[in-house]
Amino acid sequence: MLELKNNLDELEFDITEISSVEELAKKIKKDISPNDNFLLIGDLGMGKTFLVREILNNFNIDDYITSPTFSIMNHYITNDEKFNIYHLDLYRIEDSYELEEIGFYEVTTDGIVFIEWADKFYDYIREILLEFYEIKIYFKEDRRKLKIRYVNNNEDFRN
Repeated sequence: MLELKNNLDELEFDITEISSVEELAKKIKKDISPNDNFLLIGDLGMGKTFLVREILNNFNIDDYITSPTFSIMNHYITNDEKFNIYHLDLYRIEDSYELEEIGFYEVTTDGIVFIEWADKFYDYIREILLEFYEIKIYFKEDRRKLKIRYVNNNEDFRN
């Protein structure tokens, strides 16, 4: 797990240029554990896919990393076969029952998972995942910001 201990911990970053995303991606990759789930939240064009691509570029993966906008889910395996990595894009999913059809439950226990547009089904996903990282990308004061926090559904409180 990243260095976020409970639901009250969060980290915020200014994203001023591509190199700041690359540096952040290296930090996130360094602390990733098997079965970590990342819920990415942000408007269209905020850089969710770019962030995931940069994180995955730090793994030993031969495949070209693409957006799962139309495929809904991309699956990658590191060359050392240490990690299964899933990248989901829920933008085109209309109803929560479709999550079951794409194997959502299975992949969230089979490897590292990045879920774009998770806010569409946030409450539903929160019922399924015991713990996850929430990554919000947004504009504030004419700057792109990224906020990451750890959510543990085993805790009695929520920020």
